[in-house]
Amino acid sequence: DDSAAWTDEKHSMYLEHLEVSFVKQLHKSIGSRSQRDKHVSQMPTNYHGVTEQ
Repeated sequence: DDSAAWTDEKHSMYLEHLEVSFVKQLHKSIGSRSQRDKHVSQMPTNYHGVTEQ
């Protein structure tokens, strides 16, 4: 069955899918970290400089 053959076109599409998936996850991770860092920086600290939770 030729439809199951691994072609250059399928290989390129697969690599493109991996790249898009990676970039989406990276942006999501950066966004999550940014929100977490923003939240932590707004938390009060005690006189020892330790963040109170």
